[in-house]
Amino acid sequence: MSVILTIVDRFSKACHLVPLKHLPSSIKTAQHVFRLHGTPAEIVSDRGPQFLSRLWKDFAASLGAQVALSSGYHLQTNGQCKRMNQELEAMLRCGCSSSPSSWCQHLPWIEDAHNVHTSFSTNYSPFEITLGYQPPLFPTSPSESPISIPQFIRGARRIWTHKRAALQRTADRNRRLADRHRWPAPSYTPGQQLASGDLGYKVRRLLDVRPRGRGFQYLVDWEGYGPEHRQWIPRSWIDDQSLVQDFEASRASSSSSEPP
Repeated sequence: MSVILTIVDRFSKACHLVPLKHLPSSIKTAQHVFRLHGTPAEIVSDRGPQFLSRLWKDFAASLGAQVALSSGYHLQTNGQCKRMNQELEAMLRCGCSSSPSSWCQHLPWIEDAHNVHTSFSTNYSPFEITLGYQPPLFPTSPSESPISIPQFIRGARRIWTHKRAALQRTADRNRRLADRHRWPAPSYTPGQQLASGDLGYKVRRLLDVRPRGRGFQYLVDWEGYGPEHRQWIPRSWIDDQSLVQDFEASRASSSSSEPP
């Protein structure tokens, strides 16, 4: 085993850790997702090849599931999986420090420990949300007394309502924290001209020229900058070709005026 497939349910925060010999294919990934939670409504993943394949897109489309690919260098897109991977790394480091080769034997215990732990955002454990009760860890653990079907349904509805409200409060709090570092997007109109790319610099004059490779480089003096910012740049970077023509003309006139 060399890799771990991390699956996290966005609603219940339940996780599933699947040890694999290599990166899973699209079919293997689909099998693990479907057998655990049935047909998903939305699948958030990174841009791995198995999630960009035609098979994965056709599989999601046939189930009516929406595929959402995360953005590069934007961990907030799939933050719960990133956070789960951090917790998994810390737990494996503690449990496998004496025997690193036995890491896959610890995955069932790590998964169970996460799913019985009460989530901060929901005040319920993932087991309580998905199963409706907290399963005992060992036979000696106190078990819950049997409940009737109406009582079970009422409890499940109560957990679902509280869980949804708790997730909404957490999302609102995270949005307020993130909005402190954002600003409103500008409004655009059809036909409006926009400047894109890097900031342009204006060349004041050309000072010298030298051969470089199959072309030439010019020493430029930038408008608004001192002598310490002068640079050698290729001719293709100079948009105003009249500067080059004037510079070549001045060089030709200065060379012709020199005595033989």
